[in-house]
Amino acid sequence: MPAPYFPSKIRQVRRKTFGAYLEKVSARVWIDNSLNFQWEPTPKKKGQIYMETWHGSMGIKRVGKDDVQNKRWVETARRVGRLTDFCISNSDFEDGVFRETFWPNAEILRYGHARNDCLFHEDEILAARRKVSEAFALEPSDKILLYAPTFRESKRLDVYDIDFERLALSLGRAFGGTWKILFRLHFHNRKSHMADLPDCVLPATSYPDMQELMMASDAGITDYSSWAYDYILLRRPLFIYAADRDEYDHERGLYFTLESTPFPIAENNEELNKNVLRFQDDLYQTEIDRFLKEKGCVEDGHAAQRIVEKLKEYLSE
Repeated sequence: MPAPYFPSKIRQVRRKTFGAYLEKVSARVWIDNSLNFQWEPTPKKKGQIYMETWHGSMGIKRVGKDDVQNKRWVETARRVGRLTDFCISNSDFEDGVFRETFWPNAEILRYGHARNDCLFHEDEILAARRKVSEAFALEPSDKILLYAPTFRESKRLDVYDIDFERLALSLGRAFGGTWKILFRLHFHNRKSHMADLPDCVLPATSYPDMQELMMASDAGITDYSSWAYDYILLRRPLFIYAADRDEYDHERGLYFTLESTPFPIAENNEELNKNVLRFQDDLYQTEIDRFLKEKGCVEDGHAAQRIVEKLKEYLSE
């Protein structure tokens, strides 16, 4: 049954079915976010265009063949890289990631990412706030913090050991208001259960749209997840809580140091609460300007328009 969340003009098919295979082989254009079109290997026909949008723009986690432990993922990425015609990038930094990993020969289109266009439009931001507030039965006066850490290959959950009640009090002291915390586990942890969460924490793992959660949130916390580098475009407070940073850097590797980001860094609850209470927005905004300039970011809210024009150009040929 089609999910009601999707617009009616979108025809949905279930993965690994004949219908899904038929859609793939009959389409003129494949638009992918990561490796979905080749997770089940599918031949690409002559004349088909494969466009890669990725989802970790300016993200800190390394994604090269020597960085990801999942061998099937790496082999699929190699196959995707060989078939891709266009990579959509939002920065000089992302250009370099594409070139040094699996897309050395694809044409890079530095358009910005269509998923981030909504972060520049106030009407969409307000609509997302209303939608999320309704979904979680929040009061209009409630302030929202989004906590969305990435996964660990071991699937361990002990690294998400934030003292949420203390954090909510610190947020209230620093920014005013009553705070609710939306806790969104990574897709790979979606079947995990975090026990004994306080009343101020609301499970948000099953909410279907991360961009809406970001637009609705007044502040955020993550560890090494790439959503931080989309959220930065909203210029709202974001804090790093990385209890296992040395271990994670050894396990996965980082493209740049946490210290080079604009975000205050904590490795334990004491440091996290101090960072919240000492937050200085003027300094933070200056650091955001520096970071975006350093990465060569081109996001401006018009990426989808550029992508559509490129597709029209191809389809008219």
